[in-house]
Amino acid sequence: EKLEESREATEEPPEAGCDSEAEYEELEPRLKYHRVGQGNTDLPRILDKDFITSLAVHSKFICVGTNWGNIYILDHMGNNIQGRSLSGHSTTVNQISVDEKGEYLASCSMDERVIIHNLFNKKTYSTLKLDKPVYAVAISPNFAATQSYVTGDDRLILVEPGFIKKQHRVLAEARPNCGAIRCIVWANSLVVWGTEEGVRAYCLVERRSLTSLPRPATETDRTAAFIQASDEANFIAAFRRSVYICRIAPDPNSGRRVGQIVASFSFPMTVCGICGFGKELLLLSQKEKEKPQLHLVEPGIDTYVELAIEELKVRGFERYSPANFRFEQLRSEGMYFIVCPKDIICAQQRDRSDHLQWLLSRGKFKQALDDVKQGGSIGEFTAASVGRKYIDHLLSVGQFGQAAELCQTVLSGKEEWEAMAYQFHQAGCTSALARHLPKSKPQLDTSVYDLVLNEVFKTDREQFLELINSWPSNLFSVRAVTRVVAEDLSRQPNDQILNRCLARLYELSGEHEKTLSILLKLRSCDAFALVRRHRLHSHVVNKLPLLFSINRERTLQMLLDDQAGFSISSIISELSSNSGLLCDYLDAVHLKDPARVEKHADKMVELYADHARQKLLPFLRSSSGFKYELALALCADRQLTEETVYILARMGRRRDALNLLLDEQQFDRVVQFCRDEADPELWMAAAEAASDRPRLITTLLENSGSEVDPAILIHKIQPGMVVPGLRNSIVKLLSDYRVGTALTQGCATIQSQDCQNLIHKQIAFARRPMSVSPSSNLCVRCRTPLLVARRMGEAPPDAGEAHLLLFNCGHYFHAECRQGSEAAAVADTDCPACAGMCY
Repeated sequence: EKLEESREATEEPPEAGCDSEAEYEELEPRLKYHRVGQGNTDLPRILDKDFITSLAVHSKFICVGTNWGNIYILDHMGNNIQGRSLSGHSTTVNQISVDEKGEYLASCSMDERVIIHNLFNKKTYSTLKLDKPVYAVAISPNFAATQSYVTGDDRLILVEPGFIKKQHRVLAEARPNCGAIRCIVWANSLVVWGTEEGVRAYCLVERRSLTSLPRPATETDRTAAFIQASDEANFIAAFRRSVYICRIAPDPNSGRRVGQIVASFSFPMTVCGICGFGKELLLLSQKEKEKPQLHLVEPGIDTYVELAIEELKVRGFERYSPANFRFEQLRSEGMYFIVCPKDIICAQQRDRSDHLQWLLSRGKFKQALDDVKQGGSIGEFTAASVGRKYIDHLLSVGQFGQAAELCQTVLSGKEEWEAMAYQFHQAGCTSALARHLPKSKPQLDTSVYDLVLNEVFKTDREQFLELINSWPSNLFSVRAVTRVVAEDLSRQPNDQILNRCLARLYELSGEHEKTLSILLKLRSCDAFALVRRHRLHSHVVNKLPLLFSINRERTLQMLLDDQAGFSISSIISELSSNSGLLCDYLDAVHLKDPARVEKHADKMVELYADHARQKLLPFLRSSSGFKYELALALCADRQLTEETVYILARMGRRRDALNLLLDEQQFDRVVQFCRDEADPELWMAAAEAASDRPRLITTLLENSGSEVDPAILIHKIQPGMVVPGLRNSIVKLLSDYRVGTALTQGCATIQSQDCQNLIHKQIAFARRPMSVSPSSNLCVRCRTPLLVARRMGEAPPDAGEAHLLLFNCGHYFHAECRQGSEAAAVADTDCPACAGMCY
């Protein structure tokens, strides 16, 4: 029965507002629960003969006060710590308070006493006897330093050290019929207490009241308020159906700290306790003889939003009223204790482990795996463990492809991969894992790869081909697999995929000739790569026509890339029966390296003439290895006029070439031929031939330019001869003459203007003054200064000394230096230095 009750107490019931189980599944609880005192602990034995009236929590322990006046020090699981229990009260313990360090404990009772216990030596530190029952007590958070505590009956009394003995200072006193103080909270310098009439806050530093919060008029139940304070600036208070959030802050007008209500709302159920939950609130409520409920609400200014509601299975709940419940918070640990006379349930904020466990329990494996990857491993939840659970789930629902992809990020060691391969095999989905198996680091046993290939061969032969193409030969048993494929191929000899599989297996086992044979049979372009990889050129020389039929471009590229493996002579011999292929081959070689086919130039002339007429003339112009007579005979035989003309001209038979063009009446070509050869005799020969060719006259008039005198051509016109286009030709001739004349005149005008401009520049240059300085300008002949500087008062030099010769070229002379040297032989207008007479 106890185990069943424990299980029910820790259930996570649906969130409030859920209409269906499917909707509930998407909502994750905010808290987790466990019953304090489960299993073989001390708390159940204590509650067998007593019941709880008060509770205080600390990060190290919890303190349970009972109806018989005992106080038990338990760990958070419900075990009595080293048999600790404190006595001193004779009846009900109303409230317990522990300092922050967990060294001292204060308790009050209906026996009118307040006792301070030293938890280290298990001794009573001090006892205070009052004249009436004490309902509330709060010890100073730093009791070891302050030695202070506060008690509450119908007065709030501060007990603190005095000069000789402890001083009792009444901080507040209730009005008549206002009820006793039932709850006190001490946070730093702030003391908050609640009575039936309301809540008050007091500052011990300023020694004054900060705020007073009266009980709302709508509250008919005169039960004292419940209070929680997070620090000396914030506290929350709740009456049975009213909740307030208060803040201690400076008043904008006076600057003094006062209490301000920042949010408040009415609650429809009877509140048994209240605690903060971050920016939200936890409210404990109960209806008579019903299970208590824990509400998670988000407070507003005058309303609230209920985020979650959870119903708690508390032992004996039907026997208790709301006044019998307590709600305590251990802020540092994120723990909340729901207390009734015969039970304690601990609610704790869920951590990442709980979150991950919830995701996995709801089948949200992807979210759980993403969380572990982003936030790191925690406890038993690692990327590997969560990932394997995700893989198991995907396999169970038939999503084999996703499971296989996930293996790459989850699995690492060889053993894990091999175990997973057999797991996929048992699920009948080996082919899904095949593409993702590691080929190295780690490399699995050969038996694993053989198993995978065997299963894939049975179900998907295209994937089988893909695998053997991508896997190295050392991963699997090549010869055993080859036997299986060859045996199957013997029954289906025309199966394309089986043939490609066998070709790949032969290549892996080193039987390249068999591989080549199969690829050529399939007319597959993979044969070219095989020849290149394994140097099989000698095996394909006699199969060139077949290779050309498979892919002409790749065959040519193969022959060009490996000049050492394929000799031109052998290829010409093999392709002799197919001149078109031979022409393509020799043309490709000529484009890449003309010197290699120079000795086969005669053969190429013949091939170009038969299969690539447009390439013959460029070849004749670029090559010198062919025989002119053979080429001339071949071109003449095939009536290739243009090529014949070129060969005749190259042989020096220009008149024969001209006559051939004239005979075929290719008069435009006649003009072009004469221009190319630049021979005046050819122009005259063409003019002579125009006497009986009227159209030639027109062509020469329009295109000969200055090469042929137009008068000669005009005199060739016989009386009565019809010359087509003669009028237009003469008009064009005259127009060209006028244009030429205009160009000549224009050029002459420009030249004349340029000459004038240059003369003006020369004159301007000659008119420029020349600067002569005493020190820097020297006579070219004697290398002495041209001028001598005079001092103040000196007589000027005579005229002879000042006689200088200055040339525009920049050379200067004394007159006597020029006349007394060989430079005197130079004309008077010439510079001796420029004439080379002074060096």
